[in-house]
Formats: sequence, structure tokens, C-alpha cells
Amino acid sequence: MASDSLMIALTLYRCGTLTFGQAATRAGQSPEAFARVLDRFDVPYRTEQADASFSEVTV
Repeated sequence: MASDSLMIALTLYRCGTLTFGQAATRAGQSPEAFARVLDRFDVPYRTEQADASFSEVTV
């Protein structure tokens, strides 16, 4: 049985609220383990673009 935090993270990822990394962290899973969860629940993996605010770094 999946934990509540895993199911919440999965739901938020599925609807686009969380990125893959955010959802894996919220679920307390490694990226590899979370990818297996996506497969198990037939949730498609999204290709995500980096947020523009994080892609530019001022030194």
C-alpha cells in the first residue's frame, strides 16, 4: 500500500503542480524509485523545461 505522502506527490505531479524532482522529494523517494511509481500507476513522465528564473545566474 502506498503512503499518503506518495499518493499526494503522485497526484500533484500528474496534474502538473509539481515537477518530477519536487514530487520525488515530497514522496520521500529517490528519482529512480519515483520513476518506478509512475510506471506502476501508469502516469506518463513529463519532459520538463528548466524554469527561466533558475537558468540565468548572476555572479
